[in-house]
Amino acid sequence: MNVGLAAIAINGQEILNIDNKNRKKSMKKILSVVIVVLLLVISLAFTTTVFATNIPSTTITSVKAKSEAFTIKWKKKTNIAGYQIQYSANSKFKRGNKTIKIKKVKTLSKKITGLKPSKKYYVRIRTYKIVNKKTYYSSWSKKKNAVSYTHLRAHETELHL
Repeated sequence: MNVGLAAIAINGQEILNIDNKNRKKSMKKILSVVIVVLLLVISLAFTTTVFATNIPSTTITSVKAKSEAFTIKWKKKTNIAGYQIQYSANSKFKRGNKTIKIKKVKTLSKKITGLKPSKKYYVRIRTYKIVNKKTYYSSWSKKKNAVSYTHLRAHETELHL
């Protein structure tokens, strides 16, 4: 490798060699490489990037137990695509989770049915946004719990003497 004023080599392969004879040509090469790199940086800077911190998270306002069900209500958020509700009998949401997707942003409550009676359930919610066909989620809200109960008919509550 012949080294002039400056040389650039990668893995022993000479990429650019600047000497007194071809200084103008080499400077044009460097300038064109710098322009290409700048254009790439600028194009990357203006692409849409969504981070979880940009997606507003919501909070649960109430969870009311019903007969073998519960109703969850939450705060409305804007600039999102919808909500995702997750409920489980496991407090750490490690197994047996059920997830429901709410696609309408205006929906602020959901009745969860088909639960086992007299069982404690935990519920949490998060928002999501779709950008370039990719779904991004906010962090989960704090969990709340509800105990489903069995609906007793009137004749079952009477005392027989």
